[in-house]
Amino acid sequence: MKILEMLFRKTFGLERNDQISLQQPAVFRRRITIAAAFIAGLAVVLVAVGWSFMGSVTSSNSVPVELRSTTQDLPTISPQDIGVLVHVVGGVHHPGIYQISPGSRVIDAVMAAGGLAPGASDCGINLARQVSDGEQIVISVDTACSAENGQANAGGALLSLNNATAEELDGLPGIGLTLAQRILEWREANGSFVDIHQLNDVPGIGDKLYESLHELVSL
Repeated sequence: MKILEMLFRKTFGLERNDQISLQQPAVFRRRITIAAAFIAGLAVVLVAVGWSFMGSVTSSNSVPVELRSTTQDLPTISPQDIGVLVHVVGGVHHPGIYQISPGSRVIDAVMAAGGLAPGASDCGINLARQVSDGEQIVISVDTACSAENGQANAGGALLSLNNATAEELDGLPGIGLTLAQRILEWREANGSFVDIHQLNDVPGIGDKLYESLHELVSL
């Protein structure tokens, strides 16, 4: 401390033995001003050093902030949203692989393949069963079953399309209960058949099946 005091007094000319005359006020004021400026500067430096030291301590003790991703989860697409694939073979107009809606039935797969072909039989398959993805659906051509269905018209009498019941239509060769019901639905939706060729307009009855039926039915 004494060293600092001596350095201060020597710098500003305030030696212990100096007697500043009251007759020199300008010199006295100049020295006082210099001393005040020195003290103020020293205070500023000390304050700056103190703030710097406190800032470093605060930074070292700060708790790291946990970073979290703001990315939202993307929607996932379930296989049920894009349908199921089925392989339809056998007695249909257009055998092949088809994509149908989830929850579809065998009949939907058959219709996607163009419907039952002439001579096809639905006796050995449940058309109302729900299909599963990757399934193969085989529509057989069962002549015995077709012959059994045709026994009702073995006498040669023509069947009236406008008056026949589903059971009577089921007796036609190549017509099962499903196609019989579609014929009735077409008849109800359009009033009645006015031409035998309109049988071609019923879903599932193609040209070949029509050729085998048009000589067995009437209006």
